[in-house]
Amino acid sequence: MKAWLAKHPRFHMHFTPTSASCLNQVERFFGLITDQRILRFGR
Repeated sequence: MKAWLAKHPRFHMHFTPTSASCLNQVERFFGLITDQRILRFGR
């Protein structure tokens, strides 16, 4: 992975802790979309 990143300087790795608040917002967003789809197809 390090060799590939060295050859492609345009890409950067960012490590985010799993307990980060930004991830919680993303999970809530996808959960909402999933719930809406399940409700739509369930009718």
